[in-house]
Amino acid sequence: MAKKTTTAKRKRRFARTRKARPINFDKDAIYLENVYDPRSFHHIQTTCDRIQTMQPDPKAQGRLMHILETTHPLIPEIFSPTLINTVRRITGNPRLSPCPQVPPEYRIYNPGSFMHWHTDQQMLPDQKQYECVITLRNTSDSKTLLDYPKGIKSLRTKPNSLLVVRAKGIRHSVMPTTKGSRSILKVVFSEPSP
Repeated sequence: MAKKTTTAKRKRRFARTRKARPINFDKDAIYLENVYDPRSFHHIQTTCDRIQTMQPDPKAQGRLMHILETTHPLIPEIFSPTLINTVRRITGNPRLSPCPQVPPEYRIYNPGSFMHWHTDQQMLPDQKQYECVITLRNTSDSKTLLDYPKGIKSLRTKPNSLLVVRAKGIRHSVMPTTKGSRSILKVVFSEPSP
């Protein structure tokens, strides 16, 4: 009986954290937990764990990265209908789709790595562009910082969470990691070309 109760509570919590209202992405970001179903998320995690060809990332001190080719077998699972519909719903933009010009990046923050304050660059002219960070694992002491008009807020992203910011939107950074590590997928959504 206790197992059924625990499962029911987990399902309610999963449904509750997936609901979100559209926000002003010029000044804000949104964070959701439990984005993928557990089985899909575990497969994404373990497949990324096996990637051996990591390179230094020139965009962040000490961070490692691997660009996933568009033919990688994990791409359909990353861009599942669940993720696509979640991003469309929380942005209030049903025209958004995974951006074919910007492939997903697998990134690892190890001790000593960090990312300076920045706003994400608009890579596609005349198109709304949203940067999405899917946390795969996080044993680090690092936090993501968001620069709101009323002050800086810190966020420790959990595995199977999604952080969405718009290009040219809120300023953010990643604090230096001093212990543990954090692995993420960075994906981009955009509107179709005009």
